[in-house]
Amino acid sequence: MDKGETVEKPFRRVVRALLWSLLMGGEILLLYFLPSFRLYVTSPSPIEDAFLQLLSLFVVIEFLIRLTEGTVIPYILSSARASIMIYLLYQLTGGGVYTSSLVVRGVPVEVTFQFRSVLDAFTLLLLLDLSKNVLGAISFLHEKVEEQLKTEAPF
Repeated sequence: MDKGETVEKPFRRVVRALLWSLLMGGEILLLYFLPSFRLYVTSPSPIEDAFLQLLSLFVVIEFLIRLTEGTVIPYILSSARASIMIYLLYQLTGGGVYTSSLVVRGVPVEVTFQFRSVLDAFTLLLLLDLSKNVLGAISFLHEKVEEQLKTEAPF
């Protein structure tokens, strides 16, 4: 392996990770932080600010997942991402109940939406993703141990 290959392989990996993280939400962050785009947007509300922080977190996690492919770390990061999503879904939605007060023609109206079944379906999918990542990590580590045993003790 020459010096060009040793530099080219990590460079390709970083570029690939940047492209994937850009596709997974980075373009929203880029647009938001462009000065020309900020001219058309008012100052961010606390909800928008929290959304941008969460989006930034998920873009960084996606970048790290793509950067560390070929190790057990992507499985750990994907599991962490699924766990964070489960927590945030329940926290941000109030457990699947949304209540809003409106004024319609001078009469106050309180509207309540219950979408617990939809939230439970999303949670089930995220738990399946979490399980898949844990089993993938176990399988990955099992294969690495098998490879190591084959090289150490040839039968």
